[in-house]
Amino acid sequence: MENLSASYFLQVIVNGFYFGSWLMLASLGLTLLFGVAHIFNLAHGEFYMLGGYGTWFFFALHKINYWIAILLSMFIVAVMGIGVERYIFRRFRGNLLPTIAVCSGLILIFDNTVTAVFGTVYKSIPSVFRGSLLFWGARISIEKTAIILASLLLTSLAILFIFYTKPGSAIRAVAEDQEGAALQGISVNKVCALTMVIGSSLAAGAGGLVGPVYSISAEMGLPILLKGSIAIALGGMGSIGGVLIASYIIGMVESFSATFLGAEISSMILFLTLMVILMVKPTGLRGYTSQH
Repeated sequence: MENLSASYFLQVIVNGFYFGSWLMLASLGLTLLFGVAHIFNLAHGEFYMLGGYGTWFFFALHKINYWIAILLSMFIVAVMGIGVERYIFRRFRGNLLPTIAVCSGLILIFDNTVTAVFGTVYKSIPSVFRGSLLFWGARISIEKTAIILASLLLTSLAILFIFYTKPGSAIRAVAEDQEGAALQGISVNKVCALTMVIGSSLAAGAGGLVGPVYSISAEMGLPILLKGSIAIALGGMGSIGGVLIASYIIGMVESFSATFLGAEISSMILFLTLMVILMVKPTGLRGYTSQH
């Protein structure tokens, strides 16, 4: 009985780690764009959704290798992100209300276009990895393990780029002080465009990774936007380290509450956790500095 209980507990932890990993990948771009360009991209979930549809299109319809399909989707969505930043967001940096208005328009455009092209029927991506691994008496899905590892890889590459490359130094400089960075010869416009590329491509990657587990639909962007918003509020607006920690807190809270208390009240438990943490530390886990 003890072994069974321990294996069940381990399974819940793995599920929490799975939720946290892809939420971390999807949320990183949201907090990056806010920290650098001071834009809260309400349409961020649509890039996640487009990544899911792109992966389904290339992999399920055209039989392209799953990983290549994800990379193609990330590239296409990144190009779209450049256009959105250049022709829309650039005009509204630091201006909250117009940004909300244009993001609402983008959500309608993306969702209606996808529905018009692909229809209203939910899409499914065939399972890529079958079977499970036996670990300490618990059966761990190979598919979820692959998603965790891929999410960690993409997130790690993005963080290494931001903290250990010259363009990444420019991103951090603009996040710290836009005017000071401009005086040092850094192009704020180019940095914001680069940030949008990173954020939109990571969101698309997250959408493609979870495609074999969840259905693909035009409405799939809203839940990830809500969870991502909670992650950056909990972690601290613009804080990279904060959103990473917050994503795993959210993943574990959701996994444990849904398992032991029921899926119906797991969201309530999540919001209560957010409220308690923010009451103790109103600026979030890591404050508002994107360099942390």
